[in-house]
Amino acid sequence: MMTRKGKIVKFLITTLFILLPIMDMIRATWIVDVEIFNISIIEFINLLLIGIPFCITIPKMKKKHLKFLGVFFLFVALYIGIHVYNTYKFDISLLPLATHNWLVETYYIIRIYLLPILLIITLFENKDIFNKKYYYGIVKYLIIFISSEIVLLNIFRFSYGTYADELHPYVINNSSFIDIFNTTSGYKKLLTVGLFSSANQISIILFMLLPLNAYNLYLKQDFKSFLLILIQGMAMIIIGTKVAAIGVFAGLLGTMVMYFFFVILKRDKLKKKYLIYQVLSIIILFGILWVSPFRQYYIHRSDLGNYENNMTEEEAKAIRDRVNIEMDTNELVELLTTYQSVFKIDSVFYELYPIENDKYFWVTMALRDRKLNNNYRDLKHNITKRIVARNSNKLDNLFGIGFTSNILDMERDYVYQYYLFGIFGIILLVLIYIFFFIYNILKIFDGKYFNYSFCILLVPAFFGLVACYFSGHLFGWVNPMLILGMTLCIGRVNK
Repeated sequence: MMTRKGKIVKFLITTLFILLPIMDMIRATWIVDVEIFNISIIEFINLLLIGIPFCITIPKMKKKHLKFLGVFFLFVALYIGIHVYNTYKFDISLLPLATHNWLVETYYIIRIYLLPILLIITLFENKDIFNKKYYYGIVKYLIIFISSEIVLLNIFRFSYGTYADELHPYVINNSSFIDIFNTTSGYKKLLTVGLFSSANQISIILFMLLPLNAYNLYLKQDFKSFLLILIQGMAMIIIGTKVAAIGVFAGLLGTMVMYFFFVILKRDKLKKKYLIYQVLSIIILFGILWVSPFRQYYIHRSDLGNYENNMTEEEAKAIRDRVNIEMDTNELVELLTTYQSVFKIDSVFYELYPIENDKYFWVTMALRDRKLNNNYRDLKHNITKRIVARNSNKLDNLFGIGFTSNILDMERDYVYQYYLFGIFGIILLVLIYIFFFIYNILKIFDGKYFNYSFCILLVPAFFGLVACYFSGHLFGWVNPMLILGMTLCIGRVNK
């Protein structure tokens, strides 16, 4: 029978998961600015809903787990002290938005990286409370809530655009998926994300949840489970990021290939109905993708040869030839900002890292292959490398330049976290999650767990840990990391 403390833990953690998608929508409203004790109301709620269950859980933890936890937090505390000290060595004149603030830096690490670890420990140490039935119920709720909202609001033309304007990210987009049948341009505007604050975060969350949805179909081979796969797949195609739209098929094909593998090895029985539903869902969703704004956008988007005002290649070349290190800085600024399409460099980068601050760098970027500039992740990486090089601090490699430096998010986790926290930070704040994942994988060597039912539970975390390198938006973001934490615990539950 569940104890009173156990009921409190279950209630608070359940409330956390129920509120996750709701909190994400609130981040796009004025409510996000409401503070309690100088802490955003959203973060305050997260701290309570995770912190209280963790404190209740501590007395029931095994001594060896407490020792490991104590040593880990000791190292983290030592790291944070040195890391924060090192951030004050950063030359804030290199970036307009850079600051020195030890409190913000420390709170960021605790709120974003350590809070999900507390959630993992709480879930892991309360296996008697959080069983597989509980997790499947939470996963189904999250999929239904997130996917249905995206699909329905797209139909009713009341969504934020996936690729919103930088200055106005939360403007209702009146476009809908079905407009694909009566438009020949503006396909990108047809991609929407409901009322969620970040298309990239929701994309990686749905990508991680998809294998669990497939497993739900494996357990219950009925039309409702099949329909839930279609709704989630439709939502991911409507979002239209690569992680979402392509991730649908990576997830469904990956789980199906894994199933065939275990059937061939005779570690699982052949369930024909499951395979039929899997194949049907792939066919139907591929048909939707084929006519989707996502596909049309990538087919019809302008190539490098098209310029504003019907500029020819010769005219564009003449403009590029004017760029040189000897030219006046004001003239360079005017040239690069006026002819953005020629150099393929968006003006937002000049605002974040002004041309006046590093004339040599921007001349180099303007004269290089424009395909590289068109890749924003590559450009952001080059800007960050240049900033760190100019900061000229050898300890940056070990302890990072910090979140308060306000460097550009490169949308490529691990690389971005390396610049923020250095090698030691990566080990303590990022690799700890990979450690939990490897810990789960080792269970496979116990023969009874080498089957589809267990291995498919490893896929969500694997998807997240791999996808975040290419697209980012897992590490450094609260909701995706909490979902990652949950998926790392499902495989450790026996019942």
